[in-house]
Amino acid sequence: MNRNWMELEKKAQDRVDWRMLLISLLLLSSSSSSSSSSSSSSSSSSSSSSSSS
Repeated sequence: MNRNWMELEKKAQDRVDWRMLLISLLLLSSSSSSSSSSSSSSSSSSSSSSSSS
């Protein structure tokens, strides 16, 4: 019984580790894509303002 409990606990910990890894990857990819899109939009707005003046 004790051995089975330890195996279940290890499997649960592995799942938590994978979940945290996936969440961190998703957060990094979303933050990098949002920062790149915001920088491209700001550069396009600055170029349009310079062409109008």
